[in-house]
Amino acid sequence: MINKIHLGDSVELYKQLEDNSISLVVADPPFILDMTPPSNKKSKGLHGGLFLDSDISKKIKNISDGFDIDLHLTEWERVLKKFNAFIFCSNKQISSLMKWGEDKGYVTTCLVWWKYNAPPLCNGNWISDIEYCIHIREKGATFQGGADLKHKVYRDSIVKSQYNHPTVKPLELVKQYIQIGSNENDIILDPFAGSGTTLHGAYQLNRRYIGFEIDKEYHKIAVDRLKSATGEVGLFA
Repeated sequence: MINKIHLGDSVELYKQLEDNSISLVVADPPFILDMTPPSNKKSKGLHGGLFLDSDISKKIKNISDGFDIDLHLTEWERVLKKFNAFIFCSNKQISSLMKWGEDKGYVTTCLVWWKYNAPPLCNGNWISDIEYCIHIREKGATFQGGADLKHKVYRDSIVKSQYNHPTVKPLELVKQYIQIGSNENDIILDPFAGSGTTLHGAYQLNRRYIGFEIDKEYHKIAVDRLKSATGEVGLFA
C-alpha cells in the first residue's frame, strides 16, 4: 500500500493497514459548514461567511457534512505507533476534536492558517481569513523542530489551486507539519487525500506515504500530481 493513492472509502481501507504501522496522520476531512444561502442568492452557498459561485459551492457542499470523529480517530489510534495527527477542521469541529484528544490524555493544540489576502467581505459574519488545524499527539510521539517551524499561526495567501479542488491547503504549511511530526522514511497517512498535497509534501521530504480518496475525480487529480512530481507509475489502486 505504501507510496500509492488508493481509491475507496477510508473506513474500509483502514482494514488493510497493520497495527502500529503509521508514524503520522495529516488529514483534511470534510468540514461542517453552513451552506444555506440567503433567499436572494439561490445559486450560491456559504463558506466561512463568503458566498461562492454555484460551481465552487456545489463542490464544497459535497464535503461539508463533517466526518465521524470517533470512528476515524479510533482507527488512527490503532494504526499509529504513537498517536500523532494534524487535522484540518471548521470552527464547528474544534471542540469535538479537542475533547476527543483531551479525554484520551493526549496533548491537543489549535493551530491557525491566516489567509492574509482573504477578500474583505463578510455578509454579516466574521471575515473568512483563517482556517484551523488541531494537532493531537500522544506522549512520546515525534514532535521536533525549533521556533522556525513551531508557529501556531501560519501566514500564507489563499491557494489558487491548479488541481480543481475547492479546499487545497498550502504545500509549505503541510510540509511544516510533516517535518514537526515525523522523520525521514516514516510513513505518512492521509485518509482524505483530495488533490494530494500531503502526499506531495511527504515525497518532497523523503517520507513514505499512503493516501485514501473516495472521489474518482480527485483521486485521478492526486495521482496525476504525484506522477508528475515523482516520475513514478503504479499509483492507481
